[in-house]
Amino acid sequence: MHVYWGQSVHLSCAIHMPDVESMGLGPLRWFHYSREKGKYAVLHRREKFIHTADHGLVVLAVGERDAGRYDCKLGASTLCSFNITVDTKTCSAPTEAEYRKVYSDWCHEFEKYKLAMKSWQNKQAKCQSVHPNDVTYQGATLV
Repeated sequence: MHVYWGQSVHLSCAIHMPDVESMGLGPLRWFHYSREKGKYAVLHRREKFIHTADHGLVVLAVGERDAGRYDCKLGASTLCSFNITVDTKTCSAPTEAEYRKVYSDWCHEFEKYKLAMKSWQNKQAKCQSVHPNDVTYQGATLV
């Protein structure tokens, strides 16, 4: 993946499992392999790295240090891998076609999030109306 200096990048690693952590392989983790530091775990830092709800990673304000390979791992298994090269020579703005593509991709992702939120809200409403542990009286006579 070729990116420009200062750009933000979303690395997607969509896993469709109900509860990844319950598999006993540990949490899903991102690793960065760079020339300077070698391999290291990417930890959430609000100003630099953001872990998304769908197990993706957003790298903010990409610089030379952010170049290299990013792997999303579950235990010893690599689920997703991205190689990022950073163009530090060109700081040109994207073309209109590039902008439209990124905007379209973002809108598509946002629609998926809105749908997931609506589904969650519907499930919350159902769960709040009747709790499985609630005791209800239905007029039965106890003997």
